[in-house]
Parts: sequence; structure tokens; C-alpha cells
Amino acid sequence: MRTTKKVLLALIGVITCSLQINAQSCADLYKKANSLKDSKKYAEAIMYYERAKDCDENLQTDCNKWIEYCRKRLPVLEISEQEVFIPYQGGDKQIEVKSTDKWEIIDGTTEWCNTDAFNSKNFIIKCREANNSTRNKITTLTVNSGSLRKSTTLSQMRKPPCMTKNILNFGIRTENWTRVQFSSVSQSCPTLCDPMNRSMPSLPVHHQLPEFTQTHVHR
Repeated sequence: MRTTKKVLLALIGVITCSLQINAQSCADLYKKANSLKDSKKYAEAIMYYERAKDCDENLQTDCNKWIEYCRKRLPVLEISEQEVFIPYQGGDKQIEVKSTDKWEIIDGTTEWCNTDAFNSKNFIIKCREANNSTRNKITTLTVNSGSLRKSTTLSQMRKPPCMTKNILNFGIRTENWTRVQFSSVSQSCPTLCDPMNRSMPSLPVHHQLPEFTQTHVHR
């Protein structure tokens, strides 16, 4: 009987000690979360608040309040375009930037295309020279803000190749035996496809350039 009583007392002591250690551990997690929050390390603070409220349900209300507080103050970096297409003739494109901190373009500018910071919320991509090569020009612009980075792929389309010319000559005679000679030149250039939907090029456009000559035949 005495042995059983001693065992029960020992178990109660172990459980009580375990609860005390657990309570101290939960309090330490909450304290660590507060310290990170005060240091403006909001992402890390959120993780510790999550652990603290799972550890002790009595901390859930306070932890949820501070988690919401930290989430509203997390750093943000967003750009309006992930892909930009410039026609082969060249052109400009304005990109919007949403950031909670200062930002800069750290990579991607080239000889054929550069950027200009319009203000704290925008920058302009400038491609002022025509791309007369047989390939698209491609580069990746990277925007940096603190520990955050965002990229956009820039493509300047190649100059569309023209198809071969077809020349058709034919003639007719009028009632007074005047011969009229027609010369028709047809040049086909494939229409550029829309780079955004990757559709196939449309049918070639034919340009008719008639030329007229008259030959008088005397009877």
C-alpha cells in the first residue's frame, strides 16, 4: 500500500514538472516571437507565434493578434509584367513596381535595350534600335528590394523575312490593234504572329503593283 502511494506521488511529481517545463517552453517561444517582432523580422516572428499558440492554447488570442500585425508589415515586391515583347522596329514599355522598400534594377540591361526609372513606382524599358537580325533578342531584367527579387523576360522580335517576288507579264490587243502590256509584281510578307498568344502567322499579304505599257502597232 505504501509502495503504491509512493509510486503515485512520483508520477504526480513527474507530470507536474513536465507541465512546468512545457509552460516555460511556451512562454519562451512567445518571448522569442516578441523579440523578433520588435526587430522587424516579421516572417520569423510569425513562425514563433505559430509555435507558441500550438504549444499553449491560452496564448492563442495574443499570438493571432500579433501574427496579423506582422503579416501586414511583411516586405512586398511585385512587378506588373513577367514577359515583355517589343516589336522589331523598337519601342518603349512602362513597368509598374509595387514595393514596401527601395528597389533597383540589378541585372539585364544590354546594349540594345536599357531602362530608365520613371519614379518610385515605375520604370521604362527602352529599345530604340530596330532588330534587323534573324533571331529575337532576349534578356532577363531583375528587380531587387532588400531580400526580395523579381524578374521579367524581355524579347525584341526579329525582323520578319519577306517571301519571293512573283512577276507576271501579259498583254492584250484592243480593237484598233493597240497592244497594252501589263506587268504585275506580287510580294508576300508573312504577317507577324501575336507573341502573347503564340498563334500561327496569318496568310501572306499580297501587294499588287501593276505596271502599264502601251505598244502601237500600225497596220
